[in-house]
Amino acid sequence: MHTGGNCVPSIVTQNLQNDERNTLRIGDKINEQKRAWYQANIERERAHHRVRERQRWQENPEKLRVQARIRNAHNPEPNRKRVKAWQLAHPERFREQLRVHKQKRRARKKGNGGSWTAKEWATLKRQYGYYCVGCWKTERELQALGRKLVPDHIVALDRGGLNIVENLQPLCHGKGGCNNRKGNKYVDFVIS
Repeated sequence: MHTGGNCVPSIVTQNLQNDERNTLRIGDKINEQKRAWYQANIERERAHHRVRERQRWQENPEKLRVQARIRNAHNPEPNRKRVKAWQLAHPERFREQLRVHKQKRRARKKGNGGSWTAKEWATLKRQYGYYCVGCWKTERELQALGRKLVPDHIVALDRGGLNIVENLQPLCHGKGGCNNRKGNKYVDFVIS
């Protein structure tokens, strides 16, 4: 009688090892098939994934924001790379968002309140036909002069004006620009 060590006969152990190897081989084959199917249907799967992610964000946005903040705090480098790649791929949209962010920050510091989005600014520019309301030059003409169309507060934030889209007008900014000449004075170019 055997009193110590491994009580399982060696033939049984050998059969178990063979079964494990066969299971691994079958698993590898299934994984290869899944990978091949995914590669053949990659666009369909990515679209399906985007829809699922959008639904998750709509169902529970606050929870996902908290999770994202925690994830980015522990490992910020991948997020920085992703954001930098987006900024390089979309320079115009990035500049617009940055401009909106700076205006909001200035208004918050002054305590004036209100806010507006890049989309609202784009709509306002479109309503004025992409013209500077001071000199009535188009955005293309301004680019040729080295200027750009920027949001200007009719009643300046320094003078207690609100940071709302109704208090904005598109003016050119750059050397000799209308916004540079106006400064923080109250000038509503559309009415005057």
